Amino acid sequence: MSAGMKTWVRKVTVLAGMSAALVAGGLVGTGPAMAQPAEVAPLAVNCVDAGPPSPNFYRDSKYLNPNACAKCRERGTYLESTGRWDAHCQNLYNPAGTLTAVGLWLRCVACRPTTAVLLELG
Repeated sequence: MSAGMKTWVRKVTVLAGMSAALVAGGLVGTGPAMAQPAEVAPLAVNCVDAGPPSPNFYRDSKYLNPNACAKCRERGTYLESTGRWDAHCQNLYNPAGTLTAVGLWLRCVACRPTTAVLLELG
């Protein structure tokens, strides 16, 4: 067998092996999802149609589609995990009724006074 033929056979073998690996990887990856890793915790903040639960919330940011709810939930959950904020994600619809964005509302928990404020009248 000539040197050129050996090189050609080697290239074809490598390409065939790569193709088989890609096909097998694609077939394995299309199966149903199994259990998620234990360290992945569910997000604490949900996207809802209602406004914030109290008037003490202020509008922080707005996330546009695609994945507006996921973006808002991730940010809200992160902020709540700091212990300084309560977060609320509100779905925002266009006039046709299509979900177009999600608004993040925050309430500062750390801003609450820890002692009573005494006012002097006098």
